[in-house]
Amino acid sequence: METAFSFQITPLDRSLLPQIQGILAKRVELDSRRRLPGLWSVTDKLSAAAHPAQRKQNRLRRTILGLLNWGMGLFLLLPGLMSPDNLWVLLLVGLEAYVVGSFTLWRYRRTLLGALSLIQGALLLFGGLNSEVLRCFLPLGAFGLMLGLAALLSQRREARAPFRREAEDLLKGRNTLPSPEDCRAVFTPSGLLLLCAGPGQDPERQEAPFSSISWVLETQDLLAPIFENSILLLQKKDLLAGPLEELLALLAEQTALVRAEAL
Repeated sequence: METAFSFQITPLDRSLLPQIQGILAKRVELDSRRRLPGLWSVTDKLSAAAHPAQRKQNRLRRTILGLLNWGMGLFLLLPGLMSPDNLWVLLLVGLEAYVVGSFTLWRYRRTLLGALSLIQGALLLFGGLNSEVLRCFLPLGAFGLMLGLAALLSQRREARAPFRREAEDLLKGRNTLPSPEDCRAVFTPSGLLLLCAGPGQDPERQEAPFSSISWVLETQDLLAPIFENSILLLQKKDLLAGPLEELLALLAEQTALVRAEAL
């Protein structure tokens, strides 16, 4: 007798957002791998060659070099700005070192760059506003404030997990479906069957053979078949019939079952 694995489709809790984000991120990666296999082959080789300890060491070394360039550049810029006609070499060398250091810290230690630039900007503006001699530092002080704010604000945006908005839209759209509890998703040996019935109505059937399912992404609590540019989110706890282990074995045999990590 053939086994059917039936899920009740129920509303999703917001605690599942990180897992939904992981599903969306993995889907984009898999689609990119399918379209650009050569590029991903090179990327995977480079990632495998770079040991995590080596990457951490490289990041620390570049941070130190960035700090040295930033500090030396600022040290040379100050006398150069006070006497640009006589110390133009110091001005040019300092500007180059300052730019290189700022760029390096922006890439590897943006929060540190933001804090240092705010301090630099505040001190130079204070000195320039209160002393005729130091007024030449006002442009560099204003630039430091702007760079510091930009670094801190962009760091805050980058700290947000990717695909957050898309995951929230997907969650909201799923939970606003009419009577999702009246719907079932059934995996059969040939594919996926969706059954939805309104009050007093015969169930509507939608069938998707396994050949039309691109991937089935799995997280700790979710299964997400992807087919025809659509994602169906199923909660493992809503499995009504059939053991989960057998379902996973069936999906691994008939489709591409891929693990997705929560973000």
